[in-house]
This record gives sequence, structure tokens and C-alpha cells, in this order.
Amino acid sequence: MGTGLLLLFLTQPARFEASPTSLLTATVPRGGRSMIRPDPVEHALVTSVTGIPEAGRNFAGLVWAEEKPGEDGWFTGRAFGSGYAAWVVRSATERIVLLEAQGHTMVYVNGEPRTGDPYQFGYVSLPIELRKGDNLLLFACSRGRFRARIEEPPAPVSFDLRDPTLPDLVREGDAPVLGALVVRNALKRAIRPGSVTAAAADGTSVRTRVPDIPALSIRKIKVGLPSKLGEITVKLGGEPEVAAEARLTLRQREPNQARKVTFLSKMDDSVQYYGLLPSLDPRPGQGLVLTLHGASVEGIGQAEAYSPKQWAHIVAPTNRRPYGFDWEDIGRKDGLEVLALAQASLDTDPAQTYVTGHSMGGHGAWMFGAQFPGRFAATAPCAGWQSFWTYAGGAPRDAEGTIAKTLLRASSPSDPLLVGQNYLHTPVYVLHGDADETVPVREPRAMRGALVKLGAMVAWHEEPGQGHWYDTDPEPGANCVDWPPIFDLFARTKVPLDSEVLRLRFATLSPAIHSSTHWATIGQQERPLLPSEVDLTSRPFRREIVGTTKNVAHLELRPAALHGGGSWSVTLDGTTFAELGDGPQLFEKVNGEWRKGASLDGAFRNPSRGAGIKEAFDRNVVLVYGTAGGPGEDRWAFARARFDAENFWYRGNSGCLVMPDTDFDVHRFAGRNIVLYGDQRFNSAYAAVVGSGPVSVSGRTLRLGKREFHGEGTGFAFVAPRIGSGTESVLVFSGLGLTGMRTTDRLPLFVSGAGIPDYVVLSPRASSDGEAGILAAGFFTNDGGLEGDEPGQE
Repeated sequence: MGTGLLLLFLTQPARFEASPTSLLTATVPRGGRSMIRPDPVEHALVTSVTGIPEAGRNFAGLVWAEEKPGEDGWFTGRAFGSGYAAWVVRSATERIVLLEAQGHTMVYVNGEPRTGDPYQFGYVSLPIELRKGDNLLLFACSRGRFRARIEEPPAPVSFDLRDPTLPDLVREGDAPVLGALVVRNALKRAIRPGSVTAAAADGTSVRTRVPDIPALSIRKIKVGLPSKLGEITVKLGGEPEVAAEARLTLRQREPNQARKVTFLSKMDDSVQYYGLLPSLDPRPGQGLVLTLHGASVEGIGQAEAYSPKQWAHIVAPTNRRPYGFDWEDIGRKDGLEVLALAQASLDTDPAQTYVTGHSMGGHGAWMFGAQFPGRFAATAPCAGWQSFWTYAGGAPRDAEGTIAKTLLRASSPSDPLLVGQNYLHTPVYVLHGDADETVPVREPRAMRGALVKLGAMVAWHEEPGQGHWYDTDPEPGANCVDWPPIFDLFARTKVPLDSEVLRLRFATLSPAIHSSTHWATIGQQERPLLPSEVDLTSRPFRREIVGTTKNVAHLELRPAALHGGGSWSVTLDGTTFAELGDGPQLFEKVNGEWRKGASLDGAFRNPSRGAGIKEAFDRNVVLVYGTAGGPGEDRWAFARARFDAENFWYRGNSGCLVMPDTDFDVHRFAGRNIVLYGDQRFNSAYAAVVGSGPVSVSGRTLRLGKREFHGEGTGFAFVAPRIGSGTESVLVFSGLGLTGMRTTDRLPLFVSGAGIPDYVVLSPRASSDGEAGILAAGFFTNDGGLEGDEPGQE
């Protein structure tokens, strides 16, 4: 055919496996950590460009070249670091195959988006449908090398044991433990297994309910397991075509060894784990060191890098994956969820809680220390970088233009120095090798300079001649995370009592990230995702609190640092409130003036419901796709929901629920965040969960406050409170036509550092011209209106 592509004739009835002997490639500019970036291939898919790339010919505005793999089967070259690879598969019949590829962020399979495997873990195995004739697979590549293969599924439904989440056992017991396994559904219909049963050799068994698994998809399901050593047999229930079986064993650990502890996450009802290295003398009231791993490291590996301590437990969350979220977004929430669970199960002393980490985890330690003052007694970043803007190629901090500033504001929680004054609460120990080529030493030096200027307590050590990771002693206890001076600082430092804090300087970029420290709580901001600050002084014997605020709309103060009891007074920005009753007091700012306030229960914006679209992927989120659309719309809604679920699994080890609107029950799924694919025109769940607000759709018109948008190429996404809930949210993806819907497909929902505001309106130009194709972007006010009723305005 003269295309230079590999054409496979998959007609044989026997089981097969095939890989490309050549690919066509084209290079595109790197996108960086931004909500929108120009991508000519994405633009072609959004605007329904047809055809197949050919060598030396133009497709999607790019000239394609043929590449061949090396002897090891891997493709390498510039395009595989930032570009696309095209593989055409010709099939004589319609058939289902498993696609397994590595080195790509995503793939379009005949125009539909599916998740990728950029970190080359090797466990992404996606059921796809090959239609009769040519099938175009377009891989977006990002890591410099790539390979792919297709193979026949071993069965219509099967377990894939390459990505298990399993606990370690110290001893056998009667209570079941939690695990999770990937199930592949290679059928063209949803399956309803009903349950999964895990049985040990002694006959002990545990049965767990399994929700529906959509057609041609994967889902990581939770599995209750017997607390038994030896082989465990796991069987998926349901009809014969759905039956699947797997065998596994649980690792046994000694009581003093690091081990995996599994738990059920409240973010997405998924099974996660954390690494635990117990204290040598476990008892109530001991310390807890939260340690954050670096990129490519597992949580259990991080825990195993330490020697056991006499006085403290070492707890290592996972960031959801070895690369995960850079300890931001979902990674941050994972760390906090693990911290709360470990504190409760180990009965530790909250005043003896510390945070440290290495490399990416060093960045995480900088972030946790900045964002959670009063939570940790000391912070110790090791080989850590400051922010995406200083280290990893994020959007520049001096972005110009209204839309650019709005997007930058959406990503502001990624910069720890925006709330740098919070480091004043606790000492910081900074450790770095002065020959580190992975994270240049300029990163911690810049942080030290900023903190010293603020007046923070900073201890500093640069290890001469050492790089990114090093051991200074062959025995445990002297490497670049298990550093004795760090643990000396930890052992002699505690979080001060509320009554001991007389001056409180506290800042937050979002009350949903952190709202409270010691005796003050910032409940609302005047403008979300800009620094909100309080500088308060407690005068114990006068029984008064005096101070100033910035960008604070709602504040709770408590008399914890005041002596005695009875009435007390507060002065905020020059306004005094006298003879206050004993106990916490609420204040709110209205039209620039402080007055006594009311509870935020049920408010549009409160510490349980923050700003930004990404916040919706929390609170046992459920993904619901519409089924009453026009030609192509229903297919888009399903494919998009599946794509997001796959990405959440790959990036966040998730197993979130995906369902059609016809199965959604508003009462059954009460208390959960909802993501809708399709608006009220073809998603019946919309009316049950989305109330009235500044965003509405009527026919082919989108209304956003005072503005209207028309045309089938208009796409939009927005987050809103769930009807009848003071804490849950609903996220909506849709468009005024199929082209508009596709404009939202590749919003970076699971990429840290790439912020997305409360709403965005896109045209197809967003994928060709970047920010010039964003029609509107911005934030809602505390009462649900638009800031200035002008989208994207600062």
C-alpha cells in the first residue's frame, strides 16, 4: 500500500501475539505541566480528520517518517520522547484483542482515547476492538522509547496479576484482610460478576461484592482475603462466561520488619497500602515519622530504607503509585489519609509527628511542611526540589494575560513559598549532596535563603561530593534518608500546645487543603487559590486576640491560648468584637467589613469543598456516562468515562465505579462525589445531582453568567455542589456537539502541577493554538456566582 506501516492480517484462529516491525512517527512540541498545550494530532482527532499516516506524507499537519525497532524490540528516537507513533493493524474480521504497550501517555484506538504506560511498568493490558479492515492506533509517546504488542485474550474475562495490591502478614488470623486485583473484561458488554471469593487451603474463605465492570475495560476490584499463609484461590462469580480464577500468596514478615498494610480509601473506595516499620518497642504514645518516597520508588521500599527506631514508627504512604502525583493533589490526600489511619491504629502522640522524604518525596516534605503547620513537629526534606516552576518545567510564574493568570492561579498550591510563613511554626532540617545532578543543589539553597529571610529555624547539611542517593555507612542508619542528625532533631522536638502559641502567622491557598492550625481556622477565602493569611496575637491575661487578615472571608477563633474563662474579645483589621461568650467564635467579612458569622455548613464553598475541577475526584467518586445522546454522543460519553477511569487506575491505583446514567440511583450513591459525562440533554443523572447555578445549557447554547456561547465545537467542564449536600461535588464534562465534547478529552486531570479552575469553556482551537482557544476559564464565588460575572477575570 506504500504507507510504510506494518499491516497485520489477523485471520488465524489460533492464539496469537504480534508486535510492529515498523512504525510511522512525527514529533510534536512538549506540552509541559499546563492545562492546555497545542497538539496537532489531538486537534485532528477533535475535528474528525480522517485518513491514515503515510511515510513522507502530511497527516494532521505533520510529515511522518518510518522507524524500526532495535534488536531488543524497543523503538527509540526523538519522536518517542515527544511525538506520536502510528501503527495500522489490518484485521480480516471484527475481533477483540489485548493491547499492551509501554512508553506512551495515551493511545487513540480508532479515534477513542485509552490510557498509556509512560513509566513502562508493563502491566497495562487493555481489551480493544479491531474492526474489519484497517485499525489506526496513534500512541502519544513521552519517555524516549516505546514498544507495543497485541495478543488474544486468555479468556473473555480474566484476572491480571501483574498489578496486585496485597498486604503482608505477620501472623495468621481469623479476621480477613484487604487486597485488590485487576480484572479485564474482553466482552462487548458490561459484566455483573456479583461477587469474588478468596479461599485458603484450609477452607477459610471470604466473599466480596463486585460492582459491574463496563464493556472492553479493566477495573481493579477490592478482594477480601483470608489471613492465611500458603496459596489462596480467588474466583470471580457470575455466569460461566464471566468466571475467572487466580492464585496468589501473601508475604510473611517478622514483627520488627517493614511490611505493607492495606486499607480502604475514602477517596474512591479503592484498596491502597502503606509501608510500616514498627517501633522496636511498640506502645501507645510514641512518635510517628511520615516518610515520602521519590519517583519510581514504592512505599514499602521507602520504609525498608530505615533502621527501626526505639521511640517512633516509620510510616510510608504510596502517593498512590511510584510516580503518582508528586505528593500533590491525590498524592497529598493519600499521605494525609495514611497519616490519620496510622495515628489511630498505632495510637501515637500527635505532638510527636514528623515529615521527611527523598527527591520527589523531598519536594513532598517541603509541601507538607508548608501546607500543614501545626500538624508536624519538624520537617526534613532530603534531596528535594522546590516546585515545578524551578525544577520540572511548569508554567512560568510571570504568566501574562487573563487566561494565563487564571490557569497559573489554579496551580498555585504547587508552590510552597506562597505560604512560606507557615515554616515559622516548626524547625526544618535540609539535607542534600552537593554533587547531586538529579536535583541540583540550587533547589534547596533557594529554599534555605527564602526561609532564613522569613526568620524560620533552618538546619542545613550538604554532604561533600555526594550525589542524589548515598550511603555513608555500610550498616543501616546512615544513608541519605536515615540520617542520624535528622532523627536527633525529631526526637527532641514536639508540636507546641495551642496554649503555648501566642503569635500565629498562618497562610493557606485553599481551606480544602488546610484550613486550621492551633486556635484559628480559615473557612473561606475572598478569592480562591490566592494566598489567605492571618497574623494574630493572643494576649492571655487580657483575654483578647488582635490581628490582621488578607484574603479571608470566614474565620473561626478559639480562646485556647487565653488564661482563665469567661468573656473575651477579638480585633480583626481594626474592628473589635467585645464581650464574646466563652468558646469558639465565627466571623465573616461582608463588603470588606468584619461581622459575627454563621456556620459554613451547606455553603457553596467550605473546607470540605474546595476550588478547582480536580477536587471532584474524592469522596468515593462515581463516574456516570449519559446514554440518551445523538449520533456519537453516547459513544463519546462512555469512552471518555472509561478513559478517565483507566487514567485514575494507572496514575492513582484506583478502582472507581463507572456506570451508565440508567443505573444511577441518587439515594444509593448519596454522600459521594459524581462525575457526569454529558449534560442534562442526554445524561439523566444530571437533574438529580446538579442544581441551578451560573452554568446552564439549552439546546446549542451554553450560558455562563452573563455570557453565551454557541456552536457545536464548544466544549465545557465545570464543578458544582451536589444537590442537598454541604460537602459533595459534581463535575460535568460535555459540549454543544460532538466536536466540543472531544475538546475536553485530554484535560490533565491526573497530572500534578497542571491546575484546572472551577470552569473552562473550550473551542477546537485549544488543541491547535493552546490558550488562544480557551473561551473562558475562572472561579466561582463563595455564593456560587462568577467572579465579577466575567469568566477568567482576575
